[in-house]
Amino acid sequence: MGLKIATQSLSSLSDDPFLRMDFDYLEISREMNITRDIPRLKKYITLLETGHPIAKEDYYLDGKSDYIHIVVRNIKDGELDLSNPIYINDDKGEDLKKYKLLVGEIVIAISASCGASFIYQNSKDNIQLTLSHYLAKLNVDENRINSTLLVYYLNSALMQRYFRSAETGKTQKNLSKNYIRELPMLIPVDIKEQEKIVNKIAPIEVEIKKLKSQIKPDVEIINKVFTSNFNWDIKAFNELKNVHLMNSTFSAFANNIDNRFSFKFHNKAGAYVSQILKSQTSKRIKDYLSETITLGKSIKPLEDYEENGNQYYVSMADIKNWRFEAEEAKTVFQFYYDANPNKRIALNDIIMARSGEGTIGKVAIIDNEDNEAVYADFTMRIRLRNYNPLFAYYYFRTDFFQYLIYTHKKGLGNNTNIFPSQLQELPIPEISLTEQDEIANVIKTATGKQRVFDKKIQEKKDAINRIIQEAIK
Repeated sequence: MGLKIATQSLSSLSDDPFLRMDFDYLEISREMNITRDIPRLKKYITLLETGHPIAKEDYYLDGKSDYIHIVVRNIKDGELDLSNPIYINDDKGEDLKKYKLLVGEIVIAISASCGASFIYQNSKDNIQLTLSHYLAKLNVDENRINSTLLVYYLNSALMQRYFRSAETGKTQKNLSKNYIRELPMLIPVDIKEQEKIVNKIAPIEVEIKKLKSQIKPDVEIINKVFTSNFNWDIKAFNELKNVHLMNSTFSAFANNIDNRFSFKFHNKAGAYVSQILKSQTSKRIKDYLSETITLGKSIKPLEDYEENGNQYYVSMADIKNWRFEAEEAKTVFQFYYDANPNKRIALNDIIMARSGEGTIGKVAIIDNEDNEAVYADFTMRIRLRNYNPLFAYYYFRTDFFQYLIYTHKKGLGNNTNIFPSQLQELPIPEISLTEQDEIANVIKTATGKQRVFDKKIQEKKDAINRIIQEAIK
């Protein structure tokens, strides 16, 4: 591990309003030429406030409500992504009504993906959006700063490096609102110049939207292939998911090992999925395990993380996009890796998140044998024998299987869990390896074509980033 060395005068340290003297912060400050004379965002802000926390009892778990609570994961590529919303009940929604998100307000993450931002542009009268306490919203004086340009600026590569240097915390990164107020403003001060920059970006955004309209989500492709091959009735399934009232008997509540009686566990859509899958196979996941499904290893952040280590720590956050994202994963000391030989990943392992709303049930398949890593205690490792792991991975991603996770998970609010003892008893298709290979190859080919669009979109975003870079003083 190389040693980074930098020299800094005490007088230059005093130029920073926070008197920060850590290496990364000093480096980016030097690169951006940040001095006390640089304008700060606080000169343009008319409102800056953080969101509000919710409790377990505030979640609405029986489908959709008119109230959505936005969390950090709902910010994706500079836009609001409501593909995985958190619904809250009417009482909490009414309590938060005065804090609802309004058109034109800018939202910025102050925890986890610190600095990720979007401007709220779409208003649905029947849906109220409020913010988690891990987010903040701000309004600016539109006569002095173009809010659209500001969001581009906040999401630019340079400013994201600034946020990485300014955030604090070892595991859960956080950003003080003071760093938002004191954010250096390096874009042109003249509002007309700002509008010229936005107008230059506008046609590129149109091209990006056209490309996005051509993308089919991977899960849509996966569902279509499985539905075709196994004759699943997705329409009937979706109709049953909208049924929120049901009758049952006491004997039905006794028909499970935990004596569970929740609507979630006994609802008609869950019963339908379970019936269909069990009618098509006599096999359970445990029948194809090469070893018992195990939970991962916990970590002591102050002792085990190593910034420049060669081995990774696979957390739930690192598989949130259905693949292991090594570029985002933290690294650990060699001694931690060596001390946990039974908690390592290997080629074709499937890692599943076992906890947390929005993450529980998500899976990643390890497709690179060069990645050395220990998987976290809030994930599970699934190793199969006599079964195509890629086919299993796609099966685990289907809406049918994910609904089994939904019905079987335990807990309230964001503190839900599913355990190996439950997972191993879930049904899995009983077809030949040849058929598994064929289905997996069809899905892999179809989803692979979508990556072409992803690449083109990234090229367009890089072009926008260059425009912002050129505009910076």
